[in-house]
Amino acid sequence: MTCNPNWPEIKEHLFLNQQPNDRPDLIVRVFDLKKKIIKYLTGTQGLFGKCIAYVHSVEYQKRGLPHLHCLLWIDENSKPRPQEYDRFVQAEIPNPNEDFQGHQLVLQHIIHGPYCTNKSPCWKDGRCSKRYPKHYSVHTRCREDSYPVYRRRSPEMGGHHGHKEGRLRQNITNEWVVSHNLKLLKIFNCHLNVDICSSVHSIKYVIKYTMKGSDQLFLE
Repeated sequence: MTCNPNWPEIKEHLFLNQQPNDRPDLIVRVFDLKKKIIKYLTGTQGLFGKCIAYVHSVEYQKRGLPHLHCLLWIDENSKPRPQEYDRFVQAEIPNPNEDFQGHQLVLQHIIHGPYCTNKSPCWKDGRCSKRYPKHYSVHTRCREDSYPVYRRRSPEMGGHHGHKEGRLRQNITNEWVVSHNLKLLKIFNCHLNVDICSSVHSIKYVIKYTMKGSDQLFLE
């Protein structure tokens, strides 16, 4: 979860002519409260099932916004089964006629890119290092020693699309959607990526990434 500097809790407490980046103290205080809420929802309330362990770390991006990495262990008897993954993790743009709020939030916060180029920060070795655009899939399925392949339907399969405003009006499809939980997205109104660690490989990676610590500079 990345802090959203446009949260009303931040905006309404700025002084005259101040911008959010002028008040790192305010940003950190608001983000810490949001962190406690997400811990309560996913831990105490058991949004994804009965939580038996919890670990998190907070990083600061170069622009000064806090970034939370959180890892949950769910009890064996209550954790989602593969056929239930779609209830907890989505990777599609909602139907604007049925969920206009969700449709707008996904386009605002949960889109990668779109359209990576060699000028994009994620561009390495001639391709997107985050492996976007993703392949379309009619159903969510598990892969051995990897993350699940979430349902991403193309427009021909019944998937929805939207437009992201910018210098050009770009048509966005599900191949650019970051995996997320729609309920958490509506509560926190920020970039909030959710993934299911379904293999030893992904669990090892997430634990290492979560506990890596801050950047270090070594001089000889």
